Amino acid sequence: MGFWQGVQQGVEIVKEDELNAETMRLANLREERAAKVFERGERESHLDFLKKTRDLINPSAIRLPSMKGSKSSSSGGALTNKRMMNDLMMIGVKSEDLMKVMSNAGTPAASNRMLSKIHTRAVDYEKGLGSNNFVETTPTGEAMGALISDAIFSASEETILDDEWWKATEENLEMVFTEDQRNSLYPSGKIITGGGLTFTRDLNLTEFASIPDTKAARGVIEDITVDIAAKVLGKIQTLQGDFNVKGQNNIELTAQEVKLKKYMDEQTTILFDAIEAKDVNTLGRLYGTEATGLLLKTNRGLVPGLLPPEYNKENQARLFFADRELLFLVDQAGLLNKGQIVSYYLRDDNDPNKNGELVTKVIGEE
Repeated sequence: MGFWQGVQQGVEIVKEDELNAETMRLANLREERAAKVFERGERESHLDFLKKTRDLINPSAIRLPSMKGSKSSSSGGALTNKRMMNDLMMIGVKSEDLMKVMSNAGTPAASNRMLSKIHTRAVDYEKGLGSNNFVETTPTGEAMGALISDAIFSASEETILDDEWWKATEENLEMVFTEDQRNSLYPSGKIITGGGLTFTRDLNLTEFASIPDTKAARGVIEDITVDIAAKVLGKIQTLQGDFNVKGQNNIELTAQEVKLKKYMDEQTTILFDAIEAKDVNTLGRLYGTEATGLLLKTNRGLVPGLLPPEYNKENQARLFFADRELLFLVDQAGLLNKGQIVSYYLRDDNDPNKNGELVTKVIGEE
């Protein structure tokens, strides 16, 4: 009996020891967790202090590291500088224009901010061009290059945090920073403020106009045609003025200039009278192709067949030139417009059989 009682007591003692050990283990775990929670709380409190203080001192300062884990802090959809630059170059923005922006940024945060502004403008513009809701005008790359070229860049600035700066900051915030706090806030002893980018104009897409009826469309295209003819007449009059100056200074015209002058004198009379009378029959047959193209470019849904017959391609006037040299001189002087039909008689000294052969081509086409 005494033997079994002793055994039972021994078992109870072992159980009690195991219970005490488990209790101690759990107590130690609780203390470790409490220490970690306290340490984390201290770290969060310290980072919160640094963040709030930096925001007060310098709102544009680089952000402090996040308390989140590495997996949750990264995002596959984030617009990084590299991704934005790739997007921009894919839609035609030149790398030298982007480098101009990057070189003026000064800090990674400013670089990202500037690229983000450009990325937003460029993507919106590219979407507009691809929507078919606007007149197709300047390509995105060219438009953004001009926008960046006209933009105003403010340079990045570096502020040295000396004792005088800290004293002014403490007075402004009504608080005192220890040396450790100062070093924690700005270990480098300076604040770098990134550069800025301000656009001086907008990227505007031109909307398609709406012409309510055929009569209105005819009135618009007549105005366009007269404007085209007036520009050609202006070029002719400028060249004629240059030739007159030569004559007044007793400078003899070359054989080619004499040839071109004769052509221009004839065209001056034709164009001047047609413009004065708003003679669509003459002007439409001369410049109808270009005028129709300009009208259709800005007016969706307009049927060319509803325009005056002079504007149909088959009714375009053919301009005859005595030879290829005269055609070349007139074209080089900028007196022929895209779409005009021209003909000249071929002269080939090497092949007399070709002499007199009529050659016809359309300006602007190969």
